[in-house]
Amino acid sequence: MLEYNKYSFSLAFEKKVAFRSLPSFIFRNNIGFQLRKITCVLKNQECQNCILRVSCIYSSVFETPIEKNNAVLGGRNKAPHPYAVYADAAVAGTAVDGLNLDIVLIGTGVKYFPYMLLAMFNMSKSGILKERIKFNIDDIICGGVSIMDKSDYSCKNVKPEIWNINKDDIDCQLDVYNNSLNSSGENGIKTVRINFLTPVRLQHKGRYLSNITYKDLLYAAVRRVGLLNDFFGDGDIDAAGGDFVDSATEGKEFDADLKWVDYSRYSARQKQSMKMGGLVGTATVKGRFSEAELSLLNAAELFGIGKNVSFGLGRIGVEVTED
Repeated sequence: MLEYNKYSFSLAFEKKVAFRSLPSFIFRNNIGFQLRKITCVLKNQECQNCILRVSCIYSSVFETPIEKNNAVLGGRNKAPHPYAVYADAAVAGTAVDGLNLDIVLIGTGVKYFPYMLLAMFNMSKSGILKERIKFNIDDIICGGVSIMDKSDYSCKNVKPEIWNINKDDIDCQLDVYNNSLNSSGENGIKTVRINFLTPVRLQHKGRYLSNITYKDLLYAAVRRVGLLNDFFGDGDIDAAGGDFVDSATEGKEFDADLKWVDYSRYSARQKQSMKMGGLVGTATVKGRFSEAELSLLNAAELFGIGKNVSFGLGRIGVEVTED
């Protein structure tokens, strides 16, 4: 079980804005700047050396430190972040009056929404980009309803939504003829269309993949939700083994129309522009799907997959149809 909430901000700029790269890069950086400004007690201290790094809200969300001798990611000192920031990739290179910005908070990250909200309000007043373009927050949608009171710009408390999975389906070895399969159609065959909405960066043996298989995709979803659950959920999912992925992907038809697209991002920490790219386009998968498999694809849609998800990369959309 993994708690989450998606908050959709409707933003209106005071004048047209032309984003030269993914808008999520800009907003992610500005949210981090504002959040640190709000919560940091020792202003001149680097996070990795700060005595408060484990309990600090900024550090917990944007740095997410862990001990190197941890049991999940041994040797690494940072966990996946409990958030993702998404904006429409089509906005890049186009002058727009406004946009919709989605902030997904995951697990323990949900309780930090008031701080993220204050960071967004402060950003709206200080402005974005070199021109410091200000904007209004016209509305905030969560769970399909508006949660913002426009009279005083306060927000209602919203209970977290819950993503979960049938663990029995994961523990057993999947078989295309098993009764656990979702076979509501006459022959149980489904077509799943996967839209790569922002660049998806999948790695294998340290290299980014320019051609992927459904096995690569499903394994990335399994790994993503497994890590999130270990650090921010109940830690009771063990789907990372190859048996599940091998069984689930066997016999399926996979067709992908994908291309690699690069975007530039300025790193304030490294003081330089960096390229961050990945695969965009559409893929289709045809075959029989277990409930667990469809649930994992839904998790990938909610939480993203691959590298640099917190920057807005790795966003996919999943459409399932009966054949």
